[in-house]
Amino acid sequence: MGFKFTWRGPVYHGGQRIYERLDRALCNSNWRLMFPDGFVKVLTRVEYSDHHPILISTKAAPHLVAPRQFHFESAWFLEPYYTGMLQQNWNNNVSITNNLVSIEKAIKEWKFHTIDQVLHQKKHLLARIGGVQHSLQRGLNRGGMRRLEKRLQDELSSIIRKEELMWYQRSRAKWLKDGDRNTKYYHLKTINRKRRNNVNMLKNDSGQWVDDVFQIRNLATDFYRRLFADNQISRAWHNTSITYPVLDTVVMNQLAAPICEGEVKKAVFSMHPWKAPGPDGFSAGFYQKSWDIVGKTIYNFVENVWHNPSAIAEVNQTDICLIPKVDKPEFVTQFRPISLCNTNYKIVSKVIVERLKECVASLVSPYQTGFVPGRNIHENIVAAKEMAHTMNYMKGRNGAFAVKVDLSKAYDKLSWEFIWKVLVEIKFSEPLINIIMHSISSVMTNVKWNDTRTDFFRPQRGIRQGDPISPYLFVLCMDKLSHIILQAVEEGKWRGIKAGRNGPMISHLMFADDLLLFGSASVDQMRCVVDSLNLFCSMSGQEVSQDKTSVMFSRNVERSLRTKLLSITGYKETSNFGKYLGVPLHGRALKKADFQYLLDQASMKLSLWKANHLSFAGRVTLAKSVIEAIPNYPMMSSLIPKACLDEIQRIQRNFIWGDTEQKRKYHAIGWEKIVVTKDMGGLGMRKLDIMNKTCLCKLGWKLQAGGDALWCSVLRGKYCRDNSLLPRPYDGIVLEKIVDIPQRLHGVKLCDLVDSMGRWKCNLMVDWLPAIIIKKIVATLPPSEEHGNDERVIAGGTSSQFSVAGIWQGRGSWSDVWALSCHCLWSWRNKEMYEVNFSRPSRPPQHVLKLAEEYFDAVSNNAIVTVSNTSVSEIGWIPPRDLFVRLNTDGAYKEHVVAGCGGLIRGSQGEWLGGFAKCVGLCSAFVAELWGVLERLRFVYRLGFRRVELHTDFVAVAQVLQKGSSLSTNGGALLKQIWQLLELDWVVVVSYTYREANKCADALANLGCTLDCKVEFYDACPAIVRDVYQYDLIGNTTPRLISM
Repeated sequence: MGFKFTWRGPVYHGGQRIYERLDRALCNSNWRLMFPDGFVKVLTRVEYSDHHPILISTKAAPHLVAPRQFHFESAWFLEPYYTGMLQQNWNNNVSITNNLVSIEKAIKEWKFHTIDQVLHQKKHLLARIGGVQHSLQRGLNRGGMRRLEKRLQDELSSIIRKEELMWYQRSRAKWLKDGDRNTKYYHLKTINRKRRNNVNMLKNDSGQWVDDVFQIRNLATDFYRRLFADNQISRAWHNTSITYPVLDTVVMNQLAAPICEGEVKKAVFSMHPWKAPGPDGFSAGFYQKSWDIVGKTIYNFVENVWHNPSAIAEVNQTDICLIPKVDKPEFVTQFRPISLCNTNYKIVSKVIVERLKECVASLVSPYQTGFVPGRNIHENIVAAKEMAHTMNYMKGRNGAFAVKVDLSKAYDKLSWEFIWKVLVEIKFSEPLINIIMHSISSVMTNVKWNDTRTDFFRPQRGIRQGDPISPYLFVLCMDKLSHIILQAVEEGKWRGIKAGRNGPMISHLMFADDLLLFGSASVDQMRCVVDSLNLFCSMSGQEVSQDKTSVMFSRNVERSLRTKLLSITGYKETSNFGKYLGVPLHGRALKKADFQYLLDQASMKLSLWKANHLSFAGRVTLAKSVIEAIPNYPMMSSLIPKACLDEIQRIQRNFIWGDTEQKRKYHAIGWEKIVVTKDMGGLGMRKLDIMNKTCLCKLGWKLQAGGDALWCSVLRGKYCRDNSLLPRPYDGIVLEKIVDIPQRLHGVKLCDLVDSMGRWKCNLMVDWLPAIIIKKIVATLPPSEEHGNDERVIAGGTSSQFSVAGIWQGRGSWSDVWALSCHCLWSWRNKEMYEVNFSRPSRPPQHVLKLAEEYFDAVSNNAIVTVSNTSVSEIGWIPPRDLFVRLNTDGAYKEHVVAGCGGLIRGSQGEWLGGFAKCVGLCSAFVAELWGVLERLRFVYRLGFRRVELHTDFVAVAQVLQKGSSLSTNGGALLKQIWQLLELDWVVVVSYTYREANKCADALANLGCTLDCKVEFYDACPAIVRDVYQYDLIGNTTPRLISM
C-alpha cells in the first residue's frame, strides 16, 4: 500500500524525471502463516534520500469493526447430526425468508457444540495418539492399544477432512481433487486471497491518497450511489424500420407457461454449489444437498413470484464486491462491481433464463455472439481477424476505418426504461415483463468493503454483473444499436467493409459490450458512426469512453484525412487494437511476443510457494487443470507459435519436479513419457502444439460442414474460388491454419483416387502418403454414388457434432486396459522362456491398445455373452440344408503389418463352388471380417445363388448383421453395404460358427494377407488350402469347451 514507486531518479536528457519501484519487501510462507494480517506500506520520501522508506507491519491494517457475517460451509455436511438438525428446524409451511432466519440461528447454536470444536479436538487427538504410540513402543498392552490407536486415527482423519473442506471453500480453489491433503496450501491461498482483496489506500477525485478506513469506505459507497442514480426522468425512444423478429406463438406460450417443479430443480442444480453467497449467506450447495427437505419451499416461493412478481423483493438483496481490473488499483473506478445475489433470487432468475435461451438466438442479429446459444466468442474473433487482415492489405484510393468502442460502465448505466421498451418491442407477454422488471428494479444493494457490509441503498438504473439474467437482457438491448446501424446501412448512409468480392458487408461486430465498427474512410461516414452511437446512448443511458475508444485506419488513408476524421470523433488513433476479446488482433502473422501474456500467466499460476506446499499429486493436478487451461482460449482461434507453447510446457515441467532458477531437481521420468495418456502409463498431460491443432480443427469442421454463421460467410466470401477453400499466398492467417492442406494435394478430389472398377488407385498415393497410411486407406471402402451420401464422423463425437474433448477421450476403462496389459506381459514372458523364435512387439503399448480396441468393439456390439455352465463338444464343418449353399468367411490380422479376408462357397455335399482371398490393408480384425462378408456376398449374388447360409466365427459381426444396427462407427460404411445386400431378393441366414468349423475360410484369409492389395478368386481349391478342405469333407471334428 502507498506510493507506486519507491525511488526517484535523475531527469533524463532534459525530459521527465525517472521513477522506479526498486525497493521491495519479501517474506516466505511461514512468515505469512505467522502474521496473516501483515502488510507493507511505502511511506513519504524525505529530502535527504532518493528512496521512500518502507514500513513492514506485523499487525493488521486499520479496518472497520463489524459483526461476523454468516456463511454456510460445506464441511457441516460431514457432521452426522446435521440432517436431523435441519429437519427439525425447517418448516415447509412458512416463507423461505423465515425458514432461512430460523435455520441460521439453529446452525450457529449447533455449530458451537460441533464444528467449532474441530481445532481443539485435533490437538487433543494428536496428543492422545502420541501417548498411545509411546506406550506401544514400550510394549504395553499391544492389542488394546492398537485398537485404541485405530479408533483415534479414524477420528483424526474425519477432523482433517472437515478442516480441509473448510479451507478449500474459503480459498476459492477450483481444481481440488479428493485424496490429497493440502490444508496448508488452502490456508495460504485463503490468506493471500484475503490480502489481495483488502484495500487499505485509495486516491480520491483530487488524486490525493486516502488511508482512513471510514473515508475509503465512504469514497467507494458514494461513487456507486452516484453511478446507480439516474437523474433523467424519461428518455426519448427512436423507432427503427428494422426491429426484432416476431416470435412464434408456441414459443410465446412456453415463455409464459406456469412453473413446474422440474424446471425449478434444474435451475437449482445447474448452479455451482460453493460460489460466494449473497447477503443471506446460503450458497447453492445448501439447497442442492438438502433438496429433499427444502425443495418444496423453494418451489412454492418461485410459483408465488410467478403469480405475484412483487414478492421477489423479499429476497432481492445484493452485496457488491469490488474486483480489481488492474494489478494495483489506485482509484475506485479501477474496480469491477460484481453483485452477489441471494441464491433464492438467482433460482427465479435462472428459471427465466432457461426459457429465454430458447428464443434469444432468433431475436438477436448475427453480428452479436455474446451469450447467444449456438454462437461463441471465437466466431467474432475470426471475423475480426479477417477484417483487420483486409484493412492491412488495402490498396487504392478508397480507405477504411475501424472503431473499437468502449462503453463506460455499460451494465451499470443501462436505463430501466430502455429495458422495458425493448421487452415491449419484442412483444413478450405482460406477466413475463412484469417479473423481469421487478427482478431488476426491486433490488436493494450495498458496497461490501474489505469484507464489511455498508448501508443498503436502492439503485435507479443498471443491471447486476452476477445476476444470471443480466447478460441476456444486455444483448437484447445492445441489439437495438444493431437496428440503428443496419437501418443506416440500408439507407446508404453507412458503408461497411466488404469481406472479399462475394462476401458480406461488415458494418459492426459485437460481443456483449465489446464493439467494433467498420466504415469507409470519409467525413460523412464518420459522422454517421458518431450520430448512430449518440442516438443509441441517448435512448439507453450508455456513454462512450473517449479515453478508451480508438480508431484504426487502413494503410491507404492519408494523414490529412485521418486528422480530419479524428477531430470529428475525439477518439485517439491506434496502429493496432492489441488484444480483442483477449486474443491478439494485428492483421498479420502472430509472433511469440504477442503471446507473452500467456507466459506471464503461467509463471504466476505456478509460483514457487505453491510447489513447496503441495504434494507431487497436488502439483500434477494443478499443472494439468490450471496451466493447460491458460492457452486453451486463444488456441480456439489462433495457431500459437510453438516456441511459446514449449516455454509454457517448460514452466509446467519445472513446477511438477520443483525446479527453481538456482537449482534443477532430478526428473524421475522423461517428459515424453509424462505426456502419454494414462491408459498407456503416462500422467495424461497434453501436448500443447497438438492440442492447438485439435482446437483449430473445430473451426475447420464447422467451415467445411457448410455452417451459415457470419464468420463462415466472411471466409467463404474472401477465399472461396471455384467452390474451393484452399488457402493461397497472402490469404488470411486464419484460413491458412484451419484449412491446412499440403500444397501437393491442392485440387485433388477423392473421386480421382478411385478407378472405374471402384478400387483405390494405390499407385497415385505412393508419393503422397506413408505406406502404413496407404494400407489403412485401402482397408476403407472406396466412395461410390451407389453407397449413398457421405457422412462426417469424428472420433469422440457424432456424425454432426465436433467435440475437442472427444478427440482426447479414450475408450473403455483403465481397469480393462490394465488387466489386458498384465495378461500380455505374462504371455510374452512365457513365450520368451519356452519359444526360441519369439520376440516381443516393438511397440507394446500400441499392441495392447489395439487388442483393447477390438475388445471394446465387441462389447459395444453386445458380443460378450457370459454363461456359467460349460461342456466339451466335438466341433466340425456341417453341410448346409437342402437347396442352400454354405458361405464361410473369415478375417485375419497381422500385428501392425496387414489384414486379409477370405471365404468359400460349398454345396450340400461339401463340393467346392468358389473361393476368394483378398489383402484388405491395415485395419482391425473386426473390419477385416466385414470385408470378407461383403466381398463374398457380392460374389455369391453374381453367381446366382438365392438361398445362402452365411457363417462367420466373429461373434460381433454375426450380431450386428442380425441386429441391423451398430453402436460403433468402426466399419460403418462396410456395414451399410452389407445390410443393403441382405435386403435384396434372396434369402441369407446369418449364423455364428466356431473357429473349428471355419478352418478353410481362416486359411484363405491368411492367404489374403500375402497378396498385394488385390483380390484372387479360385474356381478350384488352391493347394495351400487342400488339406484343410479334405479334413472338412471326411467329417473330422475338434473338441472344444463351449457354454451351455
